[in-house]
Amino acid sequence: MTTGPGEGSEDVTLLDRAREHSARVVRAEHLVVRSSLRRLRSRGARRTLLWYWDRRYRPADTKEVHVR
Repeated sequence: MTTGPGEGSEDVTLLDRAREHSARVVRAEHLVVRSSLRRLRSRGARRTLLWYWDRRYRPADTKEVHVR
């Protein structure tokens, strides 16, 4: 299942929008975020990972690569 821009998860959409305004989006290793495990419990680990992989960040410029 492939989705277009803006049709992925809210987190990815938020990150993509932030990257439109600044290249200084960084990972805060000390930040703790708790999230629901409903998707993992209902679909299992493999299907959940595939769901997130399908919604990964794809830069508009294919020559530019972001490593997370």
